[in-house]
This record gives sequence, structure tokens and C-alpha cells, in this order.
Amino acid sequence: MTSRITMAKKGKVSFYIAHPRPSKDKVRQWQLDCEIRTGVILINPFFDMWGNEEIHENATGKVTRYEADAAMIVNRDLKLLSKSDGVIILIDGNLSYGSIQEMVYAKLFKKPLFLVVTNGEENHPWFRYHADKIFTNFKDLEIELVKFSNNAERQR
Repeated sequence: MTSRITMAKKGKVSFYIAHPRPSKDKVRQWQLDCEIRTGVILINPFFDMWGNEEIHENATGKVTRYEADAAMIVNRDLKLLSKSDGVIILIDGNLSYGSIQEMVYAKLFKKPLFLVVTNGEENHPWFRYHADKIFTNFKDLEIELVKFSNNAERQR
């Protein structure tokens, strides 16, 4: 099976997804369905990794995030983020220090940043400053992903 990372390298539009760990299963199901509906490749660092067992154990909870190799995880995630066409971040009320950091890096790397804010905080000034677009549901995000993908394909 071809990996998402390989598909993105072959010219498909790709977005890096950041989200809280407690939301990972719900986000994964949405991710797989969204890719079918939109044709956009979604790279999820909790699931789309290149074989490092420690990262897998961290994502599945077998090793806590405090025991894992921080430099390896952060550098891997930043590499994936930097190679993506854009970044999606879910803000749902669950705590996620990593997602907030990835929001800042998306801005620094000048990546299109789409936030999905489902906890009523969509007007937070830090979110408005960093995000290119803010959505309160996944359906509206998917419409934007299709538009983004169509525009990107026309420009290639």
C-alpha cells in the first residue's frame, strides 16, 4: 500500500493534521472518510509514521509522551508539517500542547493554516492571528479543502 507521504510527494495536495491525543480515534475516522470525499491527502502524525517503534508506542499510549525521545518526535512532526501544502488543527477543548506549537510553526513556515474549533473559542485572538481560515465544523473545512486542492492543481 502506498503511504500518504509517498502520495503527497507524487503531487497530491497534502495537509498535516494536528489534534489532541484524546481525539485521535475520532479524527482518524474523519481523516479516512475526508480523503475519499476530497481527494486531499491528510498526514496524521499519530498514525502516518515511517516505522519508528517508539513513536508508534507513544501514539498508542504504550509509552508516555514524557518517556519518548522528544527531539525525534518534534523533528519528525516538523518535517512532515514543512513538506505539507497546509496545516489543519483541531481545537476541541482537549488539551494539546503540541497542536498549539504546530499552529505557530505553520505560521512561521508560511503554510496555509485551517483551524477547526468546536469548543466555542473560534474568535480567540491567537486563533484569528495565526489561522488563514477558522471553521466550526468539518463539513465546511472539507468544502475549503476541495477549493484549495482545485486551485493548487491548476497552478501546478
